[in-house]
Amino acid sequence: MVGRANVASRIYAFATLLTVTVVPVARGAATVSIGLQSNDTSREIQALMGILQDEQAHKDRSDLLLYAIERLGELRATAAIDHLVKLLTFRRTFKLEEVSGGRANKPVTPLGRYPAAGALAQIGKPALPALVKVIESNESGSDVSEAAIWTVREIFRPVPAERGMYLREAAAKASDTEGARRLRLAAKKEDDLLKRVLQH
Repeated sequence: MVGRANVASRIYAFATLLTVTVVPVARGAATVSIGLQSNDTSREIQALMGILQDEQAHKDRSDLLLYAIERLGELRATAAIDHLVKLLTFRRTFKLEEVSGGRANKPVTPLGRYPAAGALAQIGKPALPALVKVIESNESGSDVSEAAIWTVREIFRPVPAERGMYLREAAAKASDTEGARRLRLAAKKEDDLLKRVLQH
């Protein structure tokens, strides 16, 4: 595992390429600057969340954004859940795909393709309410809804029978009928998937 000092150094190196040495992080109505070389975990998390909010990183430095997403997952940073949810459809492109016309040389899992989904899965159950909100408020079958469902599936991997139950319970508490319908549909999808797995 990479040590915290090395992690901070890597963040700093990436940030230098972006021509910044600190990352602005919103805190309430104020904006503060967090030094990127701090060894303190909470400060590291704040700096990483600042990268997630940096539009330049989104446009020009996907490697920096990818690193921040994955590191927040490793840290199980619950403070970053809302930021990660907004990046559920951020798609990783592998180097070999860039030189082979978009073809991966081996199968890529959804959580490997969508790093924010993988990070939220690492954070685990604290991310479930935010993921339910995504499923409830987005069209069934949309990319963001599917990414949220994949993440819920991964979180419940140790107890797969509970994922459909959890989604049905969430549907019962949904704020509107359409959201409830979407959650029930997701629950049925998970129940059907589990049945197919158990039959093999």
